[in-house]
Amino acid sequence: MTETAMATKDKLGEIWHEINREEEQSDEKVAEELTEKSLEHKTIQTARYLTLQLKRSLSTTSTAVQELPETIQGKLSNAKSYAEDMYKSFCEASTYQDLSSNLLEQAREHLANVQEALNSLTDYVLSTWPVTMVTAS
Repeated sequence: MTETAMATKDKLGEIWHEINREEEQSDEKVAEELTEKSLEHKTIQTARYLTLQLKRSLSTTSTAVQELPETIQGKLSNAKSYAEDMYKSFCEASTYQDLSSNLLEQAREHLANVQEALNSLTDYVLSTWPVTMVTAS
């Protein structure tokens, strides 16, 4: 292995260990799978974990913003659906071959839509709420 590949492998290993430490107890099944030695498997597991966290965050956000305009609520609802779709896709994959280029392109588009929804939410909050309500006391 080249020096760069070894450094990348070591860095991924460090990140991997940090993710494992932060994993919630309810995610024990995912954590068990994450401990396997295959870099391919670890990469897919990391994608699962990240999309799970995204799904949870968007679910919480969608529930908390019921007083916002319908356009923003709709964008957040769509973003939540996209996150659920991505999570499901990564849960169904066990190898890179299971992740078609079409699926990865769709995931990229979904992430762009999630980012757009969160940007819309941020723009709305910053433009309509007093700064004292947005910042922590």
